[in-house]
Amino acid sequence: MVWLLNNCKYKKIHENIITWYQQYGRVTLPWRNTQNPYEIYLSEIMLQQTQVKTVLERFYFPFLKKSPTLQDVALAPVDDILKAWEGLGYYTRARNLHKTAQETKGILPNKAQELVKLSGIGPSTAHAVACFAFNEALPILDANVKRILYRFFVIKKRDEKLLWKKAYELFDKKIKKSKLIKNHFMIIYAHNNKYALLQNSTKLLNGLWGFPQETSFKQEINSTLLGEFTQHYTHFRLNATLLLIKKSQKKELH
Repeated sequence: MVWLLNNCKYKKIHENIITWYQQYGRVTLPWRNTQNPYEIYLSEIMLQQTQVKTVLERFYFPFLKKSPTLQDVALAPVDDILKAWEGLGYYTRARNLHKTAQETKGILPNKAQELVKLSGIGPSTAHAVACFAFNEALPILDANVKRILYRFFVIKKRDEKLLWKKAYELFDKKIKKSKLIKNHFMIIYAHNNKYALLQNSTKLLNGLWGFPQETSFKQEINSTLLGEFTQHYTHFRLNATLLLIKKSQKKELH
């Protein structure tokens, strides 16, 4: 979240907050050092009504070990997800996590306006995932931001609608232009222990052989999500979703 710097009224406060965060902020938290949408989303859901220490020490990593990807969550019985959630409380969160995983087939949308339509994802979670995982420029209204806004504007009564209004007023829409983000599906077609390769004909990596890439992909029943990765280039960032498709029909593969 970026605050307005041009207004002298806010500049000193902004600098003080940044200084405090640099000295005391929990900058080493795992979900603050990744752009993996699922890992960020999972942390946002777990941290609702739950202390960071509890999530970090007892639940976050064990849950990821059992369900490394959101597709693993989608394929698991809901009772298994509830069992992994046991002790964390507020079990509706786990049910919504499972429902969202199935709704999305394990691949989260990259815009807040689409994320907020999913089960158990409110505006704050949608904005956080879109911002931290997909670099969408949006204000975020988590518990810490709320505390700052309540104190700064001397708001004495709980008013979520007013807080969002103030957050947008302070949000700097004149941010520096970020890198273009390209979201691709990298598809590994497998048949008889052979894998399909395609010679690249685009400007980037022209002539090199690699796995086929698509900008959109209708997930097939026999497709398996292997994971996600990010590659930074000079002028853009590539977010790639890696899928394995085992082909049963005979097909010539290179």
